Amino acid sequence: MEVLVIASNQAKEPYPVMPIGAVMLADLLEKRGDNVRLLDLCFSNDPIAEIQTALQSPTDMALVSFRNLNNHDILHITSYLPKLVAIAETIRAKNIPLYIGGAATAIAPEEILARTGADGVFVGSAKSFVNHLGAGTLQRGVMKDWNGETYVPSNIERWIDVNAYFKYERMIPLRLKRGCPFKCSYCNYNALEGARDFIEPGDDLEKFIRQWQGRDICFDIVDSMFNVPEQWVIDVCRWLAERDLKGPFHISAFTPIVKKAATLEAMMSAGATHGMIGADSGCDAMLEAYNKPFRMADIDRFLELRRDYDFRFFWTFIIGAPGETLKTTEETMRFIDRLPDTDPVYITTGVRIYPETDLYKRLTEEGRINESTSTADPLYYFSPELDAARTTDVLLKWAENNQNVLISTETYTDAYQKALEKAAAFGMQSPPTWRNLPVIKRIMKRYLAGQGGANHGRRYGQVSTGAK
Repeated sequence: MEVLVIASNQAKEPYPVMPIGAVMLADLLEKRGDNVRLLDLCFSNDPIAEIQTALQSPTDMALVSFRNLNNHDILHITSYLPKLVAIAETIRAKNIPLYIGGAATAIAPEEILARTGADGVFVGSAKSFVNHLGAGTLQRGVMKDWNGETYVPSNIERWIDVNAYFKYERMIPLRLKRGCPFKCSYCNYNALEGARDFIEPGDDLEKFIRQWQGRDICFDIVDSMFNVPEQWVIDVCRWLAERDLKGPFHISAFTPIVKKAATLEAMMSAGATHGMIGADSGCDAMLEAYNKPFRMADIDRFLELRRDYDFRFFWTFIIGAPGETLKTTEETMRFIDRLPDTDPVYITTGVRIYPETDLYKRLTEEGRINESTSTADPLYYFSPELDAARTTDVLLKWAENNQNVLISTETYTDAYQKALEKAAAFGMQSPPTWRNLPVIKRIMKRYLAGQGGANHGRRYGQVSTGAK
């Protein structure tokens, strides 16, 4: 079968991300015996024209990977769904069977199906999709299936131009387990993939890591949460170290619940010395509101424990969830001010509302949303105790004096994009890029000074305004 796989994501904030899901799909289909082409649109100037050209070749089926429904700038909201619809219309005009998958489909599969007119929307893993295709059980409409072991792609470079991504971030995604044991109030990850599904390290993983060793890249472990449970982390890191599969490794989802020094020691022995911590807040009242499995006392214990180890962390926070007030916001800001100078911070304003979450259920019970409310369109919550625009402005002014703090709305400006490109041009993309945040902010400041400094720079790309 002649198959065209399209990686449709063009978002580059805070940096371009490799379409590994599409790569896995293409890899698996080729192993099945199909003739596969992968079209990566991330850096395309004319996506529709590229698709039309690709469709001039024989195509029995088109598979589109859809990563993001919208951006995360509550004051300048952009939906990516219209671009997906345009892609679907181009494919359907050729009467080619079309299936859409990817992370975004899990949020509103029925609406995506209706708006695109696709033959099907598949919510699940690449492996399960290919299994259904091979067994003849692939159906029209919406299908959901997360079964099938997590797949390690054999050759990413076979499918995409990795160097285009390496200009911004020299990291290769790697997954060691699926699911998440936590049930944060705004997150539907647990509902989609379950509590946890461990992957036994084996020959495929070893082969994949060895492909990239010595090439000045970092492996980005994208598990949620990587360091839970601790004994599993210790065992996996020892397995890596014993086989000389030392990274370096970056942990994309790290929780401050660390009770054993042996956990950090094992991570260091495997070459994992950088990570991202989704703390979300710096005060107990909001940690409870988010249903986080830790409190400030746990974070303080972690900060004390890590003093003896050469780790750097990138902290992320959310401002605006139910219960957020000026007092809780200021408490979070004070906590950020006392973080080590080695640790940058990223703050988003507003909470994206996803189905199958405690936040969605709460807002439904309160009558703020109902069954007719679209989750395919940008849908955000911001605490009525605060004003979104004024709060964002306060955060931006505070961040101007803190070179380690980046506000999400800044990443959608020309100033940030120009700074990111300039940092990449100067070879400052040694992974992870977030280590260079103070330098990027200095470049942003110089750019803004040259532009008159108005409103932190023009918005990047085409946006529609208005907060939900």
